Amino acid sequence: CKQAGFDGIELHAAHGMYLNQIIETSERQDGYGGSFEGRVRVLAELVREIKELCGESFIVAVRFGNPDYEELVQTAITIEQAGGDLLDVSTGMGGYGNIPPQFHFDSKIYAASLVKDKVSIPVIGVGNIQTGEQAEKVLEYKYADMVAIGRGHLCDPAWANKALHGEQPILCRKCKTCMWYIDGRKCPVHQGGAL
Repeated sequence: CKQAGFDGIELHAAHGMYLNQIIETSERQDGYGGSFEGRVRVLAELVREIKELCGESFIVAVRFGNPDYEELVQTAITIEQAGGDLLDVSTGMGGYGNIPPQFHFDSKIYAASLVKDKVSIPVIGVGNIQTGEQAEKVLEYKYADMVAIGRGHLCDPAWANKALHGEQPILCRKCKTCMWYIDGRKCPVHQGGAL
């Protein structure tokens, strides 16, 4: 990636991907499983080795999640200590548990806020942000340093420009199973149809 001209990479340790599975479930007995320290070891080693091979200026971000809030925060701290530059908080193999009733955002934003309280590197929050106003509130409340908008951009590729200009983007209808992922032509927003 560096030789191709990229400024950095993002390791995917969320959504049940391989690194996420190791961090949450590895029972190996060789130092890469069992205890939390063993399970997170491979991720820390990857971050350190990438920084060693590509240099300190090469950005290493990690997208990660863990339904155990304590392990989530410890993963963030481990990534930061290994030299990671950016934390992209999402979900792990399962959803998150309860969030305080006064918290008016998605559980992934809550998870990002827990991480942000414990690290000094930038944190990205993601999760059901529909409007520019919601994105601004996440930043204003210091739940994250940046926000990521996924489905909003799938429904309206001009989402960011509209949000920047105070315009209402076409809103995702939050299909239980995202129809865009099945076939973008089946997304109700693009068909103009109802659910």
